[in-house]
Amino acid sequence: MCGLPHAYKFGISQYELDLAKSTILGKRRRALNDDKKILGLLPKQLAEGTKMETWAVRNKAYAEASLEKVNAAARRYFKANEMVEIIATP
Repeated sequence: MCGLPHAYKFGISQYELDLAKSTILGKRRRALNDDKKILGLLPKQLAEGTKMETWAVRNKAYAEASLEKVNAAARRYFKANEMVEIIATP
């Protein structure tokens, strides 16, 4: 387990959280600027009974995720002794 023990023991850094949030929110923002992607979301939302409003709620949650909450969730749900490392070589 190459990177896991460090992240498991010490958590993620503020830089890593900021990068993850920026990446996720950027991807979601680009999706909402693409009419084809929005049209692709609609059938799923109709089937699930959800609305585009859920995107705004989820985006707010991503933006407000704090380092303390993310690391607490990681400690709660990640079990290092149950994870497997896979290494691919060319």
